[in-house]
Amino acid sequence: MTQELQDIATQQAAPYRLGALLVDAKVVSGKEMKETLQIVRATGLPIGRVLLMSGLLDEPQLKAVLLCQSLLKEKQIDTAQALSALQLVFEKNVPFDHALSQLGWENSSNNPVVRLGDLLIECGFISEEQLKSSLEQAQQTGLPFGRYLVLSGILNESLLTSALNVQVLLRDKKIEHAEAIACLSAARQRQVGVEVPLQERGFYDLPRRGTRLGELFVLSGLITEKDLIDAIETALKDQTLIGQVFLEWKLIKEEQLQAALYLQRLIASGKMRSTTASGVLSYMRETGVKISEAIAHVEESAALERSTVTLLDFLKMVFAVSMGDVEQAVDLVKLNSELMGDALLLSGVMDENAINSAKLCCLLIERGVMPIEQACIIFDLAKREKITIPDAIARMHWSTGTVDDKLSHSDQADTQERQWQMSEAAARQSLSTGAADTEQKLSLLMEQAKKLPEGDLRLPHTLELLADFKCQNKAYDEAKSLLKEAIQLRTQVVGKTDLSVGRTFNNLAKIYYLQTNYEDAQQFCQRFLLICQNALGAEHPDVACGLTNLGSIFHVQGKMLEAEAAYKESLRICEARLGREHPATLRNLRAYAALLREMDREYDAHQLDLRLIGEFTGSWKTISP
Repeated sequence: MTQELQDIATQQAAPYRLGALLVDAKVVSGKEMKETLQIVRATGLPIGRVLLMSGLLDEPQLKAVLLCQSLLKEKQIDTAQALSALQLVFEKNVPFDHALSQLGWENSSNNPVVRLGDLLIECGFISEEQLKSSLEQAQQTGLPFGRYLVLSGILNESLLTSALNVQVLLRDKKIEHAEAIACLSAARQRQVGVEVPLQERGFYDLPRRGTRLGELFVLSGLITEKDLIDAIETALKDQTLIGQVFLEWKLIKEEQLQAALYLQRLIASGKMRSTTASGVLSYMRETGVKISEAIAHVEESAALERSTVTLLDFLKMVFAVSMGDVEQAVDLVKLNSELMGDALLLSGVMDENAINSAKLCCLLIERGVMPIEQACIIFDLAKREKITIPDAIARMHWSTGTVDDKLSHSDQADTQERQWQMSEAAARQSLSTGAADTEQKLSLLMEQAKKLPEGDLRLPHTLELLADFKCQNKAYDEAKSLLKEAIQLRTQVVGKTDLSVGRTFNNLAKIYYLQTNYEDAQQFCQRFLLICQNALGAEHPDVACGLTNLGSIFHVQGKMLEAEAAYKESLRICEARLGREHPATLRNLRAYAALLREMDREYDAHQLDLRLIGEFTGSWKTISP
């Protein structure tokens, strides 16, 4: 290779780069390539795009070079064949595969890998233009092709993972090509992982005994889920072992790979559980001990837990939650006094007396018995002297008759409140899971609600829960009656412009929408919007939610201009207040893109597809009180 070409290859940082291929094939000079690279650095444009703009290549030639590069990486052709075929492409203006045929090349691969880009195009996940530009950008940045698609917003993480899983099945000849396309398309339409349609078609049997190598490393915390997805893509593209990719990327060490392979065999033979194996790898990483010592330590520690698996371990094992999900759940626990108290007690951080004392102090603050400063003093005194909160109050000479009365009233009210909260939580849980005893628990809650003082808002709240149950069971008329009664009760207490009344209007509009009574649905939706705008301001996300629902009503009626106006305003508010990547913003994009296609505005819809691939579902957006 000439010094000029070596400079180009060094600048592009890897063998078989597009520029090096063109120069070595003598279809572009070294000087032309240097000038091209200068433009690339100055403008940030992909090298392929610059070559097209400068007239050094045309579209078919660029496509041929990219195909040549792919076959080289997959080791299906050698360098001499690649360069000779490229020269034929440029000299005789023939497709690259024809040029290879003229050279006598035959595809000898017994297990050809379906390229990720081709798979995504066949499923309609990306367009030809997106494939070409993304391949160029991925090459320019050095990112894996799939990772670039995710980072650029063209594809989401779930669809990428599904496509890579199907690639593995195709490589291993466990599924036919047509079935693979059908399963991926179904996964996208239903917004589920590809395992669901695969299992429904009999291609994916759960549970499986073995654990994949990458899953084992993720469970043990040695690599991240993102690293795993990128490594799978690279291994499929280069037709190499995934463990080798981990080593080349310095994600793991050789001894960790060998240990994981040994543990994998133990799992496959039924001698070890995957959670135990991941614990062994974690312990080896933390302590540096040999695998035999790590196995002995972990198995001894887990001897009392062999018949169970924690909820978190199981959810991580099936990739149902990420660490971000866990952190979000922990944040919610921090806001719930009961759950936080239980967690502190179970962890041994605090004893039961201290937790109960803290809860009582919080209750005194909430009931207005004493300010926060006094409650802190009382708690500290009770803890140091190992006495109760009432005794601490007496010692501080704050035990007046008024405080005692308030404390007694607080205890009684707290007991009643806890009973209500327990019944309400049980009813909500049954409702959310569709349990068989849902109606029974809601009836019990309704009996308690009817005994509450007149004007207590827990009664309309219970009516709304019962209406939700009726709606789930398609008893729409009963649900409407319950919601109208709830609106009447709320209006008597808080007035007709209160936000809680507006939210019930929104739920009522939903039922009319489900009954295809769009005129009444529109009326109640607009009443909800008006209340929200007055109470929260025109830029509040709840207003955007109402606009999306209103757009859905117009959309299904074929009132395209009205629907577009509603979607656009909702999208504007969501982007300004929630951000471009928020789920609510992305839902609006899906609905708006579908509307534009129905209006024969494919270009405008395509611009939205650059950020999101999705389709209109007509689903109703509910606001939590």
